[in-house]
Amino acid sequence: MLYSFWCYLSSTRTALLSINVAFLLAGIALKVAIQLTINTPVVSKINLLDSLDACSNALIPISIVGFAGAWMKNHTVLFMYLLCTFPLCLIQFSVSCSCLAADSNQIKTIIEAGWNRAGDAKRAEAQTKYKCCGLYHSGYVSDPLGHPPCSEQDCCTQAKVQHLCCINELNKSTISSEEIQSCPCTDFCMEKISDKFTVIVCSLGTSGLLLSFAEVAAIVLSIAMRDLMNLNFDRARALYR
Repeated sequence: MLYSFWCYLSSTRTALLSINVAFLLAGIALKVAIQLTINTPVVSKINLLDSLDACSNALIPISIVGFAGAWMKNHTVLFMYLLCTFPLCLIQFSVSCSCLAADSNQIKTIIEAGWNRAGDAKRAEAQTKYKCCGLYHSGYVSDPLGHPPCSEQDCCTQAKVQHLCCINELNKSTISSEEIQSCPCTDFCMEKISDKFTVIVCSLGTSGLLLSFAEVAAIVLSIAMRDLMNLNFDRARALYR
């Protein structure tokens, strides 16, 4: 009987060790992916990525605690692991569901908020990277969703006459709507950024959702291991009493 308890305990311990190694690697991979994404202009100002980044930051030390608890067969460390993993699982599940449930209108709203928080330097970097001019239109007119000059874009360099959207005079409130509409640049950043951001959100949301399910499995394994350790100890004490 003790041998069978030892086998169950050993297999549960091995599974818990393995899943925490997987958590550590997944946390590092998720951290790298989010950091690469955050370096993208305008997208770096989006709060949803900050939430995912916080989850990846928490997953790495928690996985180390879980590995240590399973390796040492320590009740206290495993209990701390359970206390940390459960809220992380809930938060990560919520954030991942929010990512996967976001529709095109919500994504546009998120990008608008990111563009609004980004300064002219980030907006200019986005325009250069995506070869676009403005988020929705090519005029500033004191608009919080406005943009810096598009002088480096092909639409401006190839134009015979330098339009106001191509030079540093976009922040004048006297610009008329006709002048805005006559800008030669018609490739706007919203469509290009939203396409990229949709792929990012779906990928990170799917990864986070799978990790949250794996964290549920880790919680079950931790509880099972603690119970088996108690049973094993009680059986051994009864035999040698």
